[in-house]
Amino acid sequence: LEIAKENKDTMGMIPCLANMAGVYKRRYEYEKSLDFYQQALNYSKEKELTSYIGKITNNIASVYFNTDQLDTALVMYKSSLAIKRAEGLELPMVITLANIGGIYVEKKMFPEAKGYLDEAYEIGKKYRYPYGLGLCLRYMAYGELEQENYEKAIKMAYEGLGYLGKRGSIIYASDFHAILSEAYEGLRKYDSALVHFKESHQIQDSLFNAT
Repeated sequence: LEIAKENKDTMGMIPCLANMAGVYKRRYEYEKSLDFYQQALNYSKEKELTSYIGKITNNIASVYFNTDQLDTALVMYKSSLAIKRAEGLELPMVITLANIGGIYVEKKMFPEAKGYLDEAYEIGKKYRYPYGLGLCLRYMAYGELEQENYEKAIKMAYEGLGYLGKRGSIIYASDFHAILSEAYEGLRKYDSALVHFKESHQIQDSLFNAT
């Protein structure tokens, strides 16, 4: 980064700044992360690098989402989505669409969530994108759980586990088991609820012990 700054190499500075922001984000140092992302975004706008603007705006949105600043995250995600649509970048749209849907689920705006999540799901299926489908189904299943549609939540959670088993995040697996536990409890199937409760906590414990 310092070398790029000395040489006034904007094209070299942007990915360096974005990577630094990503490191701080993974360390939960969100203020520093936002600072570096904003610098990268400013340089991208200066050079009118539309694809970079879309990616970095999406990353900034994720920081706001992680810190429960849902309204700001929603604005940023929609801005990123508009750029991706304009450029015809369907596959990168999946995560953005899913996260917009996820925010609407968090806000209990379920009809609004459905449109975004359905689109994310269809594109994910088209490109056979396991991680994107897993994330989408996580939000879909949670939304159905919140509406006490327990059978639908169970179906979506099992489908999501299938995708994450191929290539995904163990953290999401824990979430799916937690959803299954609550859904089975809602159906008064307490033995099944206990099985998935234990599975969810075993995964969380394994993550804690690995750190």
